Amino acid sequence: MLAVGVLLAGCTTYYSKPGATEAQFQRDLYECQYQAAALPYAPPPPAPTGPYASAGMPGYQMQVAGGNLAAAANRKKVEQQCMAARGYSTE
Repeated sequence: MLAVGVLLAGCTTYYSKPGATEAQFQRDLYECQYQAAALPYAPPPPAPTGPYASAGMPGYQMQVAGGNLAAAANRKKVEQQCMAARGYSTE
């Protein structure tokens, strides 16, 4: 049984698949990560306007960062679903 840990986006996912070779695992992981990477990032929210708007507004910066974190989490989910469809389980 092949059990391999993958470090991505700050969290570790361990995949296992009975009978899988290292080469097969690497190919499957690459293809699933490629599929997940094709997902678009969430567009940034519109820039604040008005008398209190400034480029340094922390709320606006947090919205942009939060959108990218959500996109990364979605990519990880797509990767895991793809690997599961190929017969891998997570540990």
